[in-house]
Amino acid sequence: MKTEVIKKNNTEAAVVSSDELLITDVQSALDLIMTVKYETGCTNIAVNKEAIVNDFFVLSSCLAGEILQKFINYGVRFAIYGDFSKYTSKPLKDFMYESNKGKDIYFQPTASLAVDKLSGCAKNKKETVMNADLQEVTYGYRHSRMDKIFHNSISRQLTEQNHLSAPDRWNG
Repeated sequence: MKTEVIKKNNTEAAVVSSDELLITDVQSALDLIMTVKYETGCTNIAVNKEAIVNDFFVLSSCLAGEILQKFINYGVRFAIYGDFSKYTSKPLKDFMYESNKGKDIYFQPTASLAVDKLSGCAKNKKETVMNADLQEVTYGYRHSRMDKIFHNSISRQLTEQNHLSAPDRWNG
């Protein structure tokens, strides 16, 4: 594992590259977070795609959600950089597209663009970059869409756990 700290726009980002898998499950993601924070003091981390287990990119495995939630919980902004063109899943491409519109999780084609996003150096809201196999990624932030996705997911999980229909739960 090679870690390089890059300072841009008065923000430090740790760029991690490895030929070996660094993130294989939730515990290994936590280990990476703590190691990078301890060694560099950075709360902005970019990791090459090859250092992440392939199951992460299969959304039905739920691994991506569990791992990314840990980054959010520990106050770490996270970018994955690399070539995502081999992934043909529309839900995955949509997830990457929506994540790139947020402020905490990014999927970028290069380490340089990942650092730009983490440091807030992305130019203006109209600048676009091609990413995730012909998908256009627009710089900017639209929090409401991601909030809605997470809210619907959590509401569905709570409803299933409580064996209540949504109207029953909302009406008391």
